Amino acid sequence: RILYNIMASKDGKTVDTPQGQLEAVQSSVSKAAELIDAAQKFLERKSDQGDPPKTITEILGDDPEKDAEREREAWAEEMYALGQGHVAEVLKKADQKQALELMSQLRTLDRQYPQGLRAYVGNAKRLLRGAALGDNPFRGYAPRPPEGVRLVPAEKDHQMYETEGMKQAAKCAFVLVAGGLGGRPGDN
Repeated sequence: RILYNIMASKDGKTVDTPQGQLEAVQSSVSKAAELIDAAQKFLERKSDQGDPPKTITEILGDDPEKDAEREREAWAEEMYALGQGHVAEVLKKADQKQALELMSQLRTLDRQYPQGLRAYVGNAKRLLRGAALGDNPFRGYAPRPPEGVRLVPAEKDHQMYETEGMKQAAKCAFVLVAGGLGGRPGDN
């Protein structure tokens, strides 16, 4: 519902028509792609100057809190370069404790995503461009209810299937279709 509300507005005004909603989404995707494009150009300029860019975490080393002000400046520059100026502004205005907390979160994100936040932005750029062009990685696929077995508690197969199901649950994805009664138009 939140995503629908975001998609259904343009420039702060509600868009009631499907065409208007499509234009609002295309406009948002286009703006995001422009920001990511600017960040990518910055990174390309940096990589043209020598070694491929490293993550901020690699640049600052394992204990960046030794020089918190240097880290704050590095993260602010990086956030501007990645089109995330609002994060840079928060970081610049934050007191020491808030800045350390935010930088800790940024370090964590930088370490958790393969090749860091710069790679994340590059991947986001690729995905947003594809979305703007109407690419759909699921084109040709259709959801269908899975085949199953009807189980009754206390019957002999119930415990066996439940045990196996719990083992497999970690490998599964679950989708909850949100809406008034748990459904969306066109979902059965």
